Amino acid sequence: MMTIIRWIVVAEGVAGGGCWWGENLSGESDRPIELLIPQRLALSVHIYGHGNFPYMRAADFPANLAAVWDAHFGWISERRGAPVLLGEWGGSWEARTWNGHDIPNTATWQTTLRDYLRLRNMSSFYWTLNDNSYKTGSLFHDPHAHEKAELLSHLPATSLLELQVRLLLIAADCF
Repeated sequence: MMTIIRWIVVAEGVAGGGCWWGENLSGESDRPIELLIPQRLALSVHIYGHGNFPYMRAADFPANLAAVWDAHFGWISERRGAPVLLGEWGGSWEARTWNGHDIPNTATWQTTLRDYLRLRNMSSFYWTLNDNSYKTGSLFHDPHAHEKAELLSHLPATSLLELQVRLLLIAADCF
């Protein structure tokens, strides 16, 4: 019987250059990560809509966001062939104050990112499901949980059953 090794390396970007921690993958153009089995590499970024980066205050916001995301990470799948997934994204739906912190409205930013993800066929994980993030809120017990669920309902999803069937078919091809 053949042993099937199921592993993947997920490498996260870095902060800096007008990026959130984990968002900047620009180093992939100069010094790409190379594995002996290239298909085992995925790259991950984390981005949020409550940053104080200049592009968030630009006159052409939110129309400028696709170009920003393309420069930070959007180019990789096409040029490198490695999948890029958003390991975290989210934000507060409306402006609010929490423990003396001013948290901006990110509804427009989130909708723009959702559309970017759909257009580029990128996978993502929304942050956060539960109530442990004062900056982003959550999908549960959040005054705007319904709006966030509606936002996410427009993204494609793979059912776990479909994923299991695909993995079984891949495993069968290995024998």
